[in-house]
Amino acid sequence: MTDRRDGARSRRPLLWWIVGAVVVVLIAVALWVSVRGLMARDALETAAPLVKHAQQAILDGDSRKAKADLAQIQHEAHSAASLTGDPVWRSVEVVPWLGQNLTAFRQAAEVIDGIADDALPPLADLSDQLNLAAFVPKSGVLDVQPIIAARPQLAKASAAMERAKTSADKINTAGAIPQIGEAVDQLIGMVDDTATLVSGVSDAAKILPGMLGSDGPRQYLLLVQNNAELRASGGIPGALAVIRAEGGKLSLGQQSTAAAFGQRSESLPISNDEKVLFGENLGKYLLDATVTPDFARTGALAEARWSDQYGPVDGVISVDPVALSYLLKATGAIDVGGIRLTSDNVVQTLLSDSYVTFPKPAEQDAFFAAAAARVFNKVTAGGLKPKEMIAALAKAGGERRILVWSNHPDEQAIIAGGSLSGPSITSTSRSTGIGVYFDDNTEAKMDWYLKSSIAVGSVECRNDDRPYYEVRVELRSTAPLDAATSLPSYVTGTRYGLDVDKGQIRTTTYLYAPPGSTIYDARIDGTSTLYIAAKEGKNSVAGLTATLDPGKRSVLSFYVLGPPHSPLAVSLQHTPTAFATPTSVDNILPCPALPTNAPNRADGILAVKTRG
Repeated sequence: MTDRRDGARSRRPLLWWIVGAVVVVLIAVALWVSVRGLMARDALETAAPLVKHAQQAILDGDSRKAKADLAQIQHEAHSAASLTGDPVWRSVEVVPWLGQNLTAFRQAAEVIDGIADDALPPLADLSDQLNLAAFVPKSGVLDVQPIIAARPQLAKASAAMERAKTSADKINTAGAIPQIGEAVDQLIGMVDDTATLVSGVSDAAKILPGMLGSDGPRQYLLLVQNNAELRASGGIPGALAVIRAEGGKLSLGQQSTAAAFGQRSESLPISNDEKVLFGENLGKYLLDATVTPDFARTGALAEARWSDQYGPVDGVISVDPVALSYLLKATGAIDVGGIRLTSDNVVQTLLSDSYVTFPKPAEQDAFFAAAAARVFNKVTAGGLKPKEMIAALAKAGGERRILVWSNHPDEQAIIAGGSLSGPSITSTSRSTGIGVYFDDNTEAKMDWYLKSSIAVGSVECRNDDRPYYEVRVELRSTAPLDAATSLPSYVTGTRYGLDVDKGQIRTTTYLYAPPGSTIYDARIDGTSTLYIAAKEGKNSVAGLTATLDPGKRSVLSFYVLGPPHSPLAVSLQHTPTAFATPTSVDNILPCPALPTNAPNRADGILAVKTRG
């Protein structure tokens, strides 16, 4: 009879062999995935920046470089997709934690591969057909035929980029190791930026020919916003002019000023919330049409006022002096009334020096209007540097210093989705939209001396997944200490003894929070205070007014409870001022010690969740 211990001993080598074989297989799988992962990482790190390089080559009209970049992108992208798409890699994706990282990496490789195969080839083909010089007016005429011819390829590329963006937005990097999570997040950002750019160009190709009068004459009202007296979308309307377009031919028509329109005897229709936020002057004065950050609303109000006196226009276009400074880099210097304006001095000249040189308001308005007309004439005359011109327009549009509203609903539907529609907050699956907008209450030109910065922090510490946001806006007056006596009275204003003393700056700051959010507290320099509260559309809005003495600063803080499951990451929009506004949106907050007027904490704080 065989001893049971002998049977057990005889089975041990087999068990050890099986265990050893499993270990060897696991090591082999780990090595396989690690080596292929490193190779795929290198391929993606090479391919991703080349997408932007190819994009720039296409804009430059460099067909040879665009196609060379495309070939390399396709090679690297195909390699990364192949390395991360084999059965071994896919099988390891089911392993907890490790699989999450591998899935995110594979999906990122698939996105780049899709861009390389579907989005970039039609754009590269366009680089053969298009010459940037075709997009610059010559003798006042812009040839619309190249734009029309480019539509099919642009539409194809835009659709492919939108598919890539949708796929990229679905990649989950929460819990991924930093090396993978950060790399994939950067790639997703690049895809989003590229998709926005391609979509914007494609949309422009759809509507530009019609807007340029290819189907019949058009007229547009041009507003030049003055950032020395801030409004939500930039500044108070200064000079006005009509731009005529027919068959691509552009010309400047009648000129005027917003001040010349005065008060309307009967207010244009405005909502109750608009009355709460901006007052009835929104519907009475063309000067106040830009007090709302919604440029579509501004456009409709401005068109109605112009139509009262001169007849309807097909749309409204707005620029500010900073946008003009960008354009002057492409056009070169201009001379206005014996003053030479360059890209370096035009902003200070228009927003500050002119009030000393021309003490009478009518003279200031005339100088402002003449400067805008000279830039327009220089742009439409031709002889520009195409690359610099397109770069100037792109930069101004990206900063929302060029805004457009169309009186044609089909065109406006396309414009409304892009940056030219004006400041508007948009939330996505990856970021929560927040807007900060400024309106001058000094009724003067003191905002040349106003500097601003914005910081946003976020934290999630409720069990209902509603995050908290804190928005801190610092306003600082750089006015000279003797501003009351050293600055022209037109600059300091005439409201002395009422709300503003001579030399002070009085500003209302509006916070726009996303639909479903609650703004529950607002503070000036740490002290809770009463604030304007209303809705505009679906957005929650709060407004605080602060008055600054020369050389002083003030910090305005807004506290927001966001909608459930809102991303902690923030997409911030703000009023374009005369100067750059430093922003910071990646701050992690502690869970707030809530005041008595704050919303309930649901069932209490469970844990602080950090970004990601």
